[in-house]
Amino acid sequence: MSIKDTYLLFENHISSILNSEDGYKSSSNRFIGNKAKGIILCDTYNHPLFPINNPKIDNSKPMISKIYYRFRNLYAKSNMKFLPYHFIVEMIDGEYIVYNTRPIDKRFPVNLNNFKNHIKYNKIKIGEDLQYILMNNIEIQEYIHVAIIGDTNTDIYTIPIYELIGYNCCQSIMRSYKQNIIKNINFFSINIGSKFSLKVLQRYL
Repeated sequence: MSIKDTYLLFENHISSILNSEDGYKSSSNRFIGNKAKGIILCDTYNHPLFPINNPKIDNSKPMISKIYYRFRNLYAKSNMKFLPYHFIVEMIDGEYIVYNTRPIDKRFPVNLNNFKNHIKYNKIKIGEDLQYILMNNIEIQEYIHVAIIGDTNTDIYTIPIYELIGYNCCQSIMRSYKQNIIKNINFFSINIGSKFSLKVLQRYL
């Protein structure tokens, strides 16, 4: 089944979820107990639910506005207020930038059950990391999601991106919950490619 067919099969259900989100001041769709359970790392190219096939590698120009545009066109269709990821990281002309693209007190918009059904129905290929999440019923909706723009199977990553994700995204969230970083962080990845080293990232968590 092509990516286009996958979009068509699931777009109505997903777009209704994305477009029904309330504004910043609403208490709906907040984390249970106002606290996320941890961090989930993904990229925009290989995401099993919201793949965006361009850009595939780093660009010399900012791509965040195009990510918004393409995401709306593919999945939201109308008045989407937020991206599903809480943070997006991209490289611009050799420098990594992090954007806050979703209020950090709002859950990921799609729950685990819908996520499982989408993968099963559309026969999506998944990696070992996502298999672990599905088998252990880890509710992805209760995690902060950090997305890297591009394809982590193709791009090349240097130490600054690991520092940026570890210090600016992960540690800042855990500090806000007054949790010890090393002992209490729950960290998972979804379809992260071989070019990105999770072992290196662990040094900065």
